[in-house]
Amino acid sequence: MAGKHWIITNRPVVRKRVGGAMVERVNPDEHTALPVFRIATYTPPANAEGMTGEQLEAFVEFVPDEYVSGYDGIGPGDDPTSMRGTRRLFTELYQTMRDAPVEKGDSMFFMHGFDYGWYDSLAHLQRLHEVYSVPDSSPVGQLLYFSWPGYGDLGRYPSDQRIAQPSGALLGRIYAKALQFYREFFGDPANSPEFCGKEIHLAAHSMGNMVLQEFMRSIVDYRFLRANIVGQTLLLNSDIDWDSLEPGHPLYSLPEYCNRVHVYTHADDDALWISENTKSEHDKRLGRHGPKDWRVICPRTMIVDTTRLDGTFASAAGADRYYADAVASLSPARQARDEAVAAHVLGSAPRGRDVNLRERMFDHWGYLHRPEIIADVYQVLQGISTPEVLRRELREGPLYRLQRR
Repeated sequence: MAGKHWIITNRPVVRKRVGGAMVERVNPDEHTALPVFRIATYTPPANAEGMTGEQLEAFVEFVPDEYVSGYDGIGPGDDPTSMRGTRRLFTELYQTMRDAPVEKGDSMFFMHGFDYGWYDSLAHLQRLHEVYSVPDSSPVGQLLYFSWPGYGDLGRYPSDQRIAQPSGALLGRIYAKALQFYREFFGDPANSPEFCGKEIHLAAHSMGNMVLQEFMRSIVDYRFLRANIVGQTLLLNSDIDWDSLEPGHPLYSLPEYCNRVHVYTHADDDALWISENTKSEHDKRLGRHGPKDWRVICPRTMIVDTTRLDGTFASAAGADRYYADAVASLSPARQARDEAVAAHVLGSAPRGRDVNLRERMFDHWGYLHRPEIIADVYQVLQGISTPEVLRRELREGPLYRLQRR
């Protein structure tokens, strides 16, 4: 399943002439964190290999905007293309998830990190599509991508930090609207909509975790906004302080809004080393060192150390051996029951090629390029019980280490 995805952005949007028609486009040269947002769709091209983010923009279409005060009267069979703004987003999202195959159709809301301009974010969305939407082993069918107005410039780290904070607060408004839709749509007995049985997952990479942190800060004190409507939450190579999961911090309450939280760390993450030694005025980074004190973090928060991975599959045969070993690692009692499941979960993660050079240098984008991490994320998104996730080694408490091949 590889269909349309959604973009939510608080970047400035302008009208411009393209091919003789006036269309709406993000202004890539403006980096103001607007207090309002726009919604767009992204339909991946049949063959995006070699395409730049600027070329991918041709496949972005903005949804007509409208201030929406409520969602009364929307029925499960209504045509969303006649709607505007969040009414169209939420209605179409529900219908797509409802009509998806049983093992496919979850959604994932993703927040990118530092050094992503508008065109960078489109290339990133395309890569996420290839890794998490296309393969059958991933339960994700569609992506909701938050493109906040970073500069896409390695020299503008403090500027991106200042932009990330109000952008996260804006997500609180979007979340409140999503919760309002959920309560009004499913709370109307006259419509009798069926639950789709799918989940919406949450993921943030690098400085996107600061966006997530400020989002949580904006909602955590409001009891009426507290609802467990998120499936799995992934904190990937988090560029935030290592005490951010402790009591008194916004992210401590994150497990109250979702089923589980997984924090992926790498002790040799050079991008985060640069952050904590040259860019940050505060603590060590969560995505490099893990939590400062795991004993005080909220239950159902798992820490996955990805440091020991060797980072390359020299051949397709080498990759196949890794996945065969993963299945063979099952106990004899579980093999008969779980071998087919394990093969399905692990079988279609990208493999058979060397890991991306930038990832091998910085160890910061494993969720996009390292097959071992991707296979682990697939299992998390599928809701596999934590003790049964393959190729992990339990260290202590909630701390796990991914096993190398």
